[in-house]
Amino acid sequence: MTGGAPPSSSPPSPSPDEHGAREEADAPPRRRLGKRPGRRPLVDRRRAVDAVADLGFRDITVSSVAQRLGVRPSTLYRYFATREELLAQAVDARFEEPEQSPEQGPGARHWRDCLAAQAWALWEVYARHPGLAQAVTALPTTPPAMTRRIDRTAVRLLDLGFSTEDAVLAVDVIGELALDTFLLGRITEAPDAGDGAGDVDMDMDMDLRSSTAGADRRARVAAAAPLLDPRLRGLIQEAVTAEPRAWFARKLDLVLDGLSLRAPGEQDTEDRGGHGRSVATP
Repeated sequence: MTGGAPPSSSPPSPSPDEHGAREEADAPPRRRLGKRPGRRPLVDRRRAVDAVADLGFRDITVSSVAQRLGVRPSTLYRYFATREELLAQAVDARFEEPEQSPEQGPGARHWRDCLAAQAWALWEVYARHPGLAQAVTALPTTPPAMTRRIDRTAVRLLDLGFSTEDAVLAVDVIGELALDTFLLGRITEAPDAGDGAGDVDMDMDMDLRSSTAGADRRARVAAAAPLLDPRLRGLIQEAVTAEPRAWFARKLDLVLDGLSLRAPGEQDTEDRGGHGRSVATP
């Protein structure tokens, strides 16, 4: 019998390669490299500027917007360096809202339709958003979206034969006419929209008799009445108490009638094919 160690009954030890493969199989699965999944952010730029519009543009603060969105003010500062930047982007977004149809606005065949549509489009934007007119004047520059509106309308007037000077003057007058109506306090607040801020009734019954600003204006007119020529008193009082949309339409007609004297190829009112008057509903 040959001497030597008896044969072992235990299994052979795994090789280094087999040992590593076993450890890798037993280890928990590794996460793939890349962006970690997580909740969507509670706020972004668009939600923030829409919140400004929901609150109204008067006395907006970063804190009030943050509270509206249910976030901390510091969250908004990730998107906007200052309150002024937030306000500027919120104002600009309002003028990006859809305008009238092309045949009524910059694509209109008649200059009067083009300018009337621009005037009423601006009216609607200001009416939907209390405090927007004041916010526009507080900005250091004209909102880009408003500039694009001005450009489209002025270019259309050029295409219709207006001189560059008259096109710019016409668009400027129309813009200021709409702005001043809201800026000077003639209309102080939009109707209560409840939960549907986008479905505001634009009938504009904006009853000045129920507004503090309207009452103040009437009081000022009453105090000034003795100083006015008797022939003017009634109409000036009407200017204060009249339904705002109807009074605006009368002023717009006066401006457009005046522009007709310088419009290219303009004929008498009877020959305009129905373009003689603006109406109180755009």
